[in-house]
Amino acid sequence: MAARAASRLASFPLIALFVLAPLIAILAPRAHGSVPLILTVVALAGQIWRDRATPPIAWIGLVAAAGFVALIALSAIWTVEPSYTLERSGKLAYLGAAGFVLVALVRAAPDFVRRRLEQALMIGFVIGLALLIVELASANAVYRLVSLTPPDEAVPDFTTNRAAVALALFAAPALVGIQRRHGGPAALLLLAATVAAVTLSASQSAPLALAAAVLAWGAGRLAGRPTVLAIAGVAILALALAPWIMLAVPSVDLSGLPAWEAGSAALRLEIWGTVADLVVQRPWFGHGVEALRFMTLDEPIGDASTMTTIHHPHNVPLQIWIELGALGVAAAMTLVCMIARVLLGLDRDSIPVASAVVAGILATSLVSHGAWQSWWIGLIGVLAATIALTAERRTAARPVSAAVPAPSPATRRATA
Repeated sequence: MAARAASRLASFPLIALFVLAPLIAILAPRAHGSVPLILTVVALAGQIWRDRATPPIAWIGLVAAAGFVALIALSAIWTVEPSYTLERSGKLAYLGAAGFVLVALVRAAPDFVRRRLEQALMIGFVIGLALLIVELASANAVYRLVSLTPPDEAVPDFTTNRAAVALALFAAPALVGIQRRHGGPAALLLLAATVAAVTLSASQSAPLALAAAVLAWGAGRLAGRPTVLAIAGVAILALALAPWIMLAVPSVDLSGLPAWEAGSAALRLEIWGTVADLVVQRPWFGHGVEALRFMTLDEPIGDASTMTTIHHPHNVPLQIWIELGALGVAAAMTLVCMIARVLLGLDRDSIPVASAVVAGILATSLVSHGAWQSWWIGLIGVLAATIALTAERRTAARPVSAAVPAPSPATRRATA
């Protein structure tokens, strides 16, 4: 009894860290956005070791992901800046490994720890939502305080973009948990607040991610597993056709958008068209990971026509094409199929939340952020653990009476 009480007490620092992890990831500098993932893995590993549980590692998926990272490292042979490519592949290796370990640790966690992690997810979501609202209403007062920004120095509007994206992606598992524990009205109120916050933020990908998550959640509730197949199909089509669509599509009329959104969208389209032209030059193996940031464009792009380099295309399929070519696209498609296979193995009640999270990640990947950014990989790792947490909680909550044989009449008479 004392040992169990000590184990429960030891889980409190872990729960606190799980609550704070999204907030730290949001406020931390971009280069250190993966720190919460690493700290959470260490804390949860300590808890599982204390309970002597054996984490179930998905070895096939781990080997496939390791092969993809190895391909990234191999691209150093033909890239412009090999040292940068190797540094990036090393970072992806430890972040990917941390994500796999975190998912395994969540699956191996005792039931009371999983319940507390689920509670922590809901608490962290509500605190994060409140924080984003405060930031939007106060011109980033919290960010100024944390980053020690002088009062006379302007803070860019895009400072809250990562916060908005994170909240959009965590919305489905958090709000479904809140609905189960506190009822539909509380969940609907928080959903309305989330929609308002991400819409008012400067991020254009966060509203898209939230819309995709809501649609996928609804489709998952109605259709179940076919929703997973539809999301996987969209991902595979995007990977296969991204550069060729940009080469085939003429200029897009953006006159119906507000000026600032039209300007951002026009720049995205110009970047995508430029990257598609570069893909054609080396379609089979690409130019190497992160090579784009070291390439000088023949013709500047942007409103002021002064942008001569592109760090990343803000589109993951295009980034894989430009950096790893058709070989990398084939490897990415294999990973998509493996992820779909895992999701199809979930019970029907877990499909809606899992579909919502994956659809939100896919929507964001198609319009924003670099594929290999540390904060983005770290966030995906925590989201994968959240899916595992939801699925495991569902499994643990299933009734087991059907699997227990009914007592015989003699046993009932003996116990009467």
